[in-house]
Amino acid sequence: MLKILTFICCLCFSLFSMAESSGLARLGTFISELESQQSAVQGAAVAIIIDGEIVYKKSFGYKDPEKTMPINNDTLFALASTSKPIISTAMSLLVSQGKIDFNDKVKLTFLKSSMSLANFLSHTTGYKVTGN
Repeated sequence: MLKILTFICCLCFSLFSMAESSGLARLGTFISELESQQSAVQGAAVAIIIDGEIVYKKSFGYKDPEKTMPINNDTLFALASTSKPIISTAMSLLVSQGKIDFNDKVKLTFLKSSMSLANFLSHTTGYKVTGN
C-alpha cells in the first residue's frame, strides 16, 4: 500500500509547477519524509522529474521477501490499477484539446463490435446485459 501511495504522491508532484520556491521547499520536505521512512517500505523506486530534468532518483528496499535482491534502476513494478487514473487523465487532456472524443469507437480483435473510449474508461462494455 505504501508503494502505491508513494507512486501517487510522486504523480501529484509532477502535476504542480515547482518553479516557485515554495514548491521546491515542499518537494524537499516530501523527500526528507520519504527517506526517513524508507525502512518501513518493502520496496519502492522514486523519480521526480521537473521540466524534463531528474531532480531526485532513489531506490528503497528489496525485490524479494528474503531481502536478498535490492531494488535498482532496472527493477520493474506491477502498476496494476494505479495506471487507470494516469491513462484516464491523459485521455481527458486529449479530449479537452480536441484530439480525440469520448464517443470515438475502438475495435479490438477479441470483441464482436467496437466500443467507445467512454466505455473503456468507465469499465463498461457498452453492451446491454440482463440477469446475473
